[in-house]
Amino acid sequence: MEIASAPIIVLGVYLLIETYKLVFVRGNNSFASNLIPCIAVLLGMVFSMVAFYLAPEFMPTDNLLMAIIIGIISGLSATGLNQIYKQFTKIE
Repeated sequence: MEIASAPIIVLGVYLLIETYKLVFVRGNNSFASNLIPCIAVLLGMVFSMVAFYLAPEFMPTDNLLMAIIIGIISGLSATGLNQIYKQFTKIE
């Protein structure tokens, strides 16, 4: 049975990005904030490559390139999920 890897990668990246923001983003530190999408992509890639080699049943592909693409999309999805939350909390 294959496990859907993308939601788990999204959750892991989201949690690590929130931790990054607590540690590095202070006030109007736009440089640290601008790095968040890049860090999310890199984290997604790392998670997917680790899963591809250490837990192949976790990845629904036999190709490393496809696993990396799944990781990139999952990392960017975590960033988008954060933005959706921020926009809904702005609504009065």
